[in-house]
Amino acid sequence: MGTEFHVALIAFFGVVLSAVVSWITTWFTLKRAGSQKLAEYRKEWIEELRKKIASFVTVTFDRELEKKTKKIDGPISEAERKMILDQTHIYMEILMYLNPAEVSHRNLEERLAQMSEMTTNYVENSIIPLSRAVLKTEWDRLKTEI
Repeated sequence: MGTEFHVALIAFFGVVLSAVVSWITTWFTLKRAGSQKLAEYRKEWIEELRKKIASFVTVTFDRELEKKTKKIDGPISEAERKMILDQTHIYMEILMYLNPAEVSHRNLEERLAQMSEMTTNYVENSIIPLSRAVLKTEWDRLKTEI
């Protein structure tokens, strides 16, 4: 009877140990899958933000060019009106991608808002480096999550 009891006890602990190991493995697998999915979302977010910033800068340059080539001060043209709407729309989309709790994100938001009076130097010396800093920070976060 003692041997049967020991065999049953070992079998019981084997089943319990197997269940615990299986649970731990499943938990780590699910946690890793969740991190992987979050990393995918962050990567998509980075790519979309990059595109939006490029679009914003392009539309702003187009609008600036339109102003410079305009011969007279008068009502805005339909082309300029469309550029203003496009610029505003893209700006609002960018704001939705930024986190107001982060300093670099707030700085980028402020600089983009100042672009209505922009020059080429302002974009090259201010917007582009700040955009790159925000995107680099997010990319580094993504790499640590993978």
